[in-house]
Amino acid sequence: RLVFAADSAASNLKTGEIYNLDNEKIFSCGPWLIGHTTSYRLGQILRYRVPWPTPPADLADLEGFIVSDVVEPVRKALRGAGASKRIQDAENGGVQPCLRVLSGRLGVELREYRAGQTAKRLR
Repeated sequence: RLVFAADSAASNLKTGEIYNLDNEKIFSCGPWLIGHTTSYRLGQILRYRVPWPTPPADLADLEGFIVSDVVEPVRKALRGAGASKRIQDAENGGVQPCLRVLSGRLGVELREYRAGQTAKRLR
């Protein structure tokens, strides 16, 4: 059994204020369970602008699927929404990590659009 949990806080580092928002930091998009941190804008882009691909029936090569079919749509959506950045002539997401779950396996996409995954299926 896999449990995702998140707070609903947003903070202002300049003033120290903390806000409780209704925006979700965890949501599903078809068979995908998506979680994000730091940026509510990132969550909105992931939820409403990424055309999440339908996963293949055989997920033996989950990392290959993520790299080939998932990272690019995420990258394009972030760029299209003005949320990616160029740092030292390299594009990055400019945001904190995004977690996603597919078929009980946890994956992470980092600023440099690298795909990672858990070694074993989560239960």
